[in-house]
Amino acid sequence: MEQIDNETYLRLYQLASGERKKKADRYRDRDDSKRCIAADLLLRAALLDTKQIRMPGIGYGAHGKPYVEAVEGFCYNLSHSGTWVVLGYSDNEIGIDIEQVYMTEARKRVAAISFSPEEQNYIFEATGEEEEALRFSRVWTAKESYLKYLGTGLSRGMRSFSVDVHSGCVKDAFLQDEDIRINSLFPGKGYCISACGKYNGMVVNMVKIEELLERLE
Repeated sequence: MEQIDNETYLRLYQLASGERKKKADRYRDRDDSKRCIAADLLLRAALLDTKQIRMPGIGYGAHGKPYVEAVEGFCYNLSHSGTWVVLGYSDNEIGIDIEQVYMTEARKRVAAISFSPEEQNYIFEATGEEEEALRFSRVWTAKESYLKYLGTGLSRGMRSFSVDVHSGCVKDAFLQDEDIRINSLFPGKGYCISACGKYNGMVVNMVKIEELLERLE
């Protein structure tokens, strides 16, 4: 998002919903404001393409997960990290998370405290620091996407369930739908995305800011 100049940002800002403008205005860091506005426009473009709706009403679940009001068959989730903003949408519930790939001592402590023994083995049996960082990011985004799929956020402890990044399955005693799967991918150097939902696969589209402007202006 740092490549967006002030003139382009103003064009994006003018297209955003009133709620998103207020949220963007509260950020002290302009890059955070850019990500906030870009996320709104990604959602608007998806709704325009699939439901022919230009200005949706947004509601929020008990733990803050957003949904589009009065629209059937459209569930979505947003995430951002660094220069990336991602939107996942489906006709069923979905959770999505993106994170930068790197490893620190703090992340190693997170894995030791918050990940299951199987997940820790997968990460720490990696050959080399680079592979360890990739594995950590894959597990972390997979777990985050599952929590966001549930709509509980971190009110559910990360250690209360386990993910198998090879099969995409979740081991959770409270999971009622065994058909959900987690898919992970690396869209660009240094980033990992995981999406959780009930589907047979993913279609990935990468959209540049100028393309968003062309579709919405």
